[in-house]
Amino acid sequence: ITEDTRAGFFLDLMPLVTGDPDLNVGDFYPSIWQSFQWDGGIWGMPVGGTVSFIMYNPAAFDEAGLSYPNEGWTFDDYANATRALAQVGSDGKVEAPGFIAWDAASLYVALTGERYYDDSTFPASPRIYTPELEAFLETYVSLQEEGVLNPSSTGSLDINEIPMMLDGPWRLYNAGFSDEEPVNWQVLLPGGRATLSVQGFAVSAGTDHPELAYELTKYLTTQPQIIGYTGSVPARQSMVGVQDENNPFARLQAPAEVQAVIDRALANAIPTSEIRFGNYVSAALSAMLNEDEAKTAQQALQDAEAEAIQNLETAEAIRNSVTLMVAQPTPTPVLAQGEISLRFRLSGSFATPPNRDQWDALIREFVATDPEVGNIELITGFSQGQEEVDCFYEDWDGRVANMDMANPDILSLDPLVGADPAFNRDDLIPRVLNQVTRDNQIWGYPIAIFPEVLWYNHETFTEANAIAPVNGWDVAAFNDALEAIGTIPDGLPAFVPNFGGATYLSLLMAAYGAIPYDDRTNPPTLNFNDPATIEGMRQVLDLAKAGYIDYQELADMGGGFFSSGNTAPIMTDSLSAGNWRLLNRGEPQMADDPYLLTTYPIGSQYTPLSYSVGSAFIADTAVNPEACYRWISTLAQHPNLLIGMPARRSQLSDPTLAAALGDNVIALYEQYSTYLDDPNAIVFARYGSSSYRGAWMEQRWLYRVFDRYVLENGDLEADLVQLEADIAMYRECLANVPEYSTLGADATEEEWMALQRQIAECAIAIDPSARQYYSYLYDGA
Repeated sequence: ITEDTRAGFFLDLMPLVTGDPDLNVGDFYPSIWQSFQWDGGIWGMPVGGTVSFIMYNPAAFDEAGLSYPNEGWTFDDYANATRALAQVGSDGKVEAPGFIAWDAASLYVALTGERYYDDSTFPASPRIYTPELEAFLETYVSLQEEGVLNPSSTGSLDINEIPMMLDGPWRLYNAGFSDEEPVNWQVLLPGGRATLSVQGFAVSAGTDHPELAYELTKYLTTQPQIIGYTGSVPARQSMVGVQDENNPFARLQAPAEVQAVIDRALANAIPTSEIRFGNYVSAALSAMLNEDEAKTAQQALQDAEAEAIQNLETAEAIRNSVTLMVAQPTPTPVLAQGEISLRFRLSGSFATPPNRDQWDALIREFVATDPEVGNIELITGFSQGQEEVDCFYEDWDGRVANMDMANPDILSLDPLVGADPAFNRDDLIPRVLNQVTRDNQIWGYPIAIFPEVLWYNHETFTEANAIAPVNGWDVAAFNDALEAIGTIPDGLPAFVPNFGGATYLSLLMAAYGAIPYDDRTNPPTLNFNDPATIEGMRQVLDLAKAGYIDYQELADMGGGFFSSGNTAPIMTDSLSAGNWRLLNRGEPQMADDPYLLTTYPIGSQYTPLSYSVGSAFIADTAVNPEACYRWISTLAQHPNLLIGMPARRSQLSDPTLAAALGDNVIALYEQYSTYLDDPNAIVFARYGSSSYRGAWMEQRWLYRVFDRYVLENGDLEADLVQLEADIAMYRECLANVPEYSTLGADATEEEWMALQRQIAECAIAIDPSARQYYSYLYDGA
């Protein structure tokens, strides 16, 4: 960002700050306040930030016979401990690193106090290469190449097993989420310092209203609904502990013992301004790790310094030759007599559309032909209130399933659909209308489908002599492919879940004939004692045991998050509107992408599917529902705008869709449509869609059974028997707890929290360790 300030892109706030008698600079944490200051200017108003420090597990150090770190440790001390703490298998290969410290540039500054610039000049000039930094990076790269520093993939690792890491305070909140006995993390500030990541607001130098823009940035530093998304601590000390009334879970203060660590860290934190040009150090590190043409540390750092100097010279050269202008707000449209304006909101995964120009074009076309609507205000972004709009689009399936039928906040579309001769139910993809239907009424207008799918690397399949799933596959072909790919030396596991949750397990188990937890009913049906179900579960979990599936603990708070770096032979994915592979399918940089789409395998008994439906709704406060309906029915004719699978069969052959996405994607859509028409199809609710309030906790317990079997060689049948008994007691307890709907729209936060505590106590009475999942209800209580 230094290049941007040198080029004159940002407004220097220094004159406005020094001339503002109402701004209390002393209210800001000094290290955060200084983070946007360099070259004699103030380039942004900080709102919040996150501190990072060294955390270590004393038990791991004791087991390795090592003394604990102290603030006098050098990087050589850390290097020696890193090698000693790494977990090495019987074959001599490193199974887990001893230290995770991804931010090498910040770590070096924290340990040495050195900077990447020379402030004896004004403005400061880059000073990237030094012999000391060269030695540091050489050691850092050696450790990483040995495998003892930073894992190449976190997919199969329990992060709590890594004995030392440079990380933020969130791990201190969640220390016990993966283990019945919490990891006793101890905190050490490297060199007596902590590193910072700071977020804030800058002002464009092209603004016509610098004073007003400055006042807005200052105002935002006092708004908890903004601060809650910017890190672990507010920039202003006066905002610590302030509650966001609209979000009871966005507290601006950590538990007391964690807050004490944060406060100490902030007192010793290095402002981000003092780590500027660190991005060039990261680039030098990447050049050293380049497998094709690795550079020496000296060459990489010297090249990085030369590049930094060149970039600054370029920035200075354009400072007075570029004209900056801030786009003015769209003027309020002038409506003719009898015309109306509609407010339409995009939310869910499409809250910020990447193709806004296409939306604007369709709106102009609609307004030009509709006899009544003179303007449509397209509202994008997050946290928009539904009461502010006439109609809206979202892709959350739970909207209708979880709606309070006594007080629905959306209108039934039945009268409008019934009067619309163009609404062809037979053209809709099978089952899609069910997602927006309740009590025999249609509440949403289906537009697009976002299925759970698999990407497979066809080059890897060819190398392994495996049959590619061009038109889908069954469990036998799936099994054969996993075994064939497993023969490739030093490869990733054949199947890597790329996102959190256990949907992939539900789909695979159903393909093998097992539906242990059937959430199509309320409450879900348990099938824990059926021999065929147990065998189907065991077959899938045995694939994980054998290493074919990159299985990670599911019962922890995160619910099993995975990452393969997008290089695994087979990867799970959700074709949401923001899917980067779909968005870039036709771009030149994707020309050599070896990945193709396919479905999950199907079995002899079930065709397992999971998807969300993107639908449009009309708010119950809409002044003109008929106009809203005309707009959303027009939108439904353009599913390409939502970058999803069309909800209508006739649209699957749309040539514009094929041109944008390619034949493989269209073939996947057609195959999925066929599967949805299969009488053996079973659709699993995606995360957050189940209307049963006990589902989340019951699934955590089921995942714990899976974890024990895969990771601890547990007894599957015995654990399932115990689980069924526990769930029976849990449901008996929940039957005595009032429903959420009894609270009413004017319920206070205290009333909501009290009801949630009753639900939590039902779980904790059966399983005391469940309290870890409900820490937000008890912190400070």
